[in-house]
Amino acid sequence: MKEKMSALSETFLFKDVPEEKLEEVAKIAEEKLVIPGDVIIREGDFGDSIYVVVSGSVKIEKRVEGELKEIAELGRGEIFGEVSMVDEEPRLATVRPVEATTLLKMNIDDLEILFVDYPELTAPVFRALAKVLAARLRQTTKDMTFLRSMAGKN
Repeated sequence: MKEKMSALSETFLFKDVPEEKLEEVAKIAEEKLVIPGDVIIREGDFGDSIYVVVSGSVKIEKRVEGELKEIAELGRGEIFGEVSMVDEEPRLATVRPVEATTLLKMNIDDLEILFVDYPELTAPVFRALAKVLAARLRQTTKDMTFLRSMAGKN
């Protein structure tokens, strides 16, 4: 339980959650070992869980013109799959382990029950989620602006 709580407390999503409430989150987190060759999340599939990297690393891949392109690599304390907490759309990317990797998997329905049982969890978690999604949107806007300028479009 302590290792789960430690991993959760290192994430942007749960870093501001008080320790006694973090224990409740840790109770619903399932530890999962994945190895190279496994697919954790497949682009286009329905998302029902979020994941925390406890050890090891994963690569995020996006299909571009029929080919998978690596767009990011995540390590300890990083979360993926969190967009599914906001919408019910298909997964945006494929996620695979780079090496033997330990994850914490949390079902979104279980998290929602936890938010009902412990409403004081909701504000810090969703505030953190909003900040991260806003930062990603800002970065995407910068990237698109740069790409449009390189292509000679205004």
